[in-house]
Amino acid sequence: MKKLISFAMVLALILSLGVPALAASSLSDVNPGNWFYNEVSEMVASGAIEGYEDGTFKPDKQVTVVEAVSMAARMVGAPTGANETHWGGVQMEHAYASGWITEAEVSRSEYGKLVSRELACRIIASALELKAVDGVEVSYADIGSVSEGCKASVLAMCTNGLLTGYEDNTLRPQSILKRSEAAALLYRAAHLGEPAVDDGLIRAAGYTKQQIVDYYLEVGVGSMYGDKGQSVKWGVPIRYYIKGSPTQADTERVEAIIAALNGVPNCPGISKAASESEATLTINFEPAEDVNEAFAKYLEQDPGEGGINGFTYFSENPMTFCRAYINSEATQTTRDFIILTNLFSSVGLFNTSTKYADSVFYRGEMSEGQTLPAWPSTLDWALVQLVFSDSVRAGMGASTARSVVQKLVA
Repeated sequence: MKKLISFAMVLALILSLGVPALAASSLSDVNPGNWFYNEVSEMVASGAIEGYEDGTFKPDKQVTVVEAVSMAARMVGAPTGANETHWGGVQMEHAYASGWITEAEVSRSEYGKLVSRELACRIIASALELKAVDGVEVSYADIGSVSEGCKASVLAMCTNGLLTGYEDNTLRPQSILKRSEAAALLYRAAHLGEPAVDDGLIRAAGYTKQQIVDYYLEVGVGSMYGDKGQSVKWGVPIRYYIKGSPTQADTERVEAIIAALNGVPNCPGISKAASESEATLTINFEPAEDVNEAFAKYLEQDPGEGGINGFTYFSENPMTFCRAYINSEATQTTRDFIILTNLFSSVGLFNTSTKYADSVFYRGEMSEGQTLPAWPSTLDWALVQLVFSDSVRAGMGASTARSVVQKLVA
């Protein structure tokens, strides 16, 4: 039996109105599977570090002194803001006055100087008033190369577990700090003193347990996918095939999302099929006219004035095949969003959300000029993990689903 995703009509409206501003945790270059995904997501959600207006985080971009000081200041609640000389003048003056840095290390004309790993340690350790832990040995091969003025701070960061070395047992103290590394330092500082987390529970940076549970119940119970409120998901390996006229960016985006999905526990595995006949998931990049014609055929009704830019249909319970259609004539930004939404829907996702503006399923009030989500938020990624959990079954009612999900979420 074929089952259609009726959000396609709503999607057409969304794409004509615009969508919510890019959420902090929906950064196009911070993807599930990156070593820094959780760290960056949580620190951006907390406001300790920010993304850029183009929806990127730039994890490999090097950090300046004023940026490092700003991150530390936000983390500890120190004053921040512009003064008569610089956008970060308030926090820089606080850093000098508090001994985070000295003018010998950074003059007042060098706020934009790139910050080394050891100087970043000095800034953060000073902001946290952190001391070295007695009895904890630091044995990195280049520990002796740490500058004298930063030595105590580096030892404090290392012995408290905030700073770690590289695979070759070096610290590289004079190397320039990257934004991904800065986020990791801030993340570890924020969780200083907490036991290591390895409980197998699902988390979403920036969201409470109750919000994750409520979100699952909102989009996962009473699903549009099943006539009796069933939710569906793949139980067998998925073989995908891309056809039509995708751009290179389309193909790369599909592959990036699929690679991330393959990292989710219990995902049955998604691999590329050699031909369309072998595929169970076909992703069609077709002209708008063909997409709308296919939609009218499978839904057996006109898509309406203006048409649609994408839709998905599949077999239900068990889910054994899926077909996604994407308008190849839409802008790249729009196609990126449709790919994301359709691929999430193709693995067994649910209703639209009216509460969470950074959800890929958000269908609330929208305004012109807002940015399309570039990547699933941490909330969406928690949802994907819940979908593939062994405990989550098709047909669960709200009461049962709440009981099950409460046990899976931290």
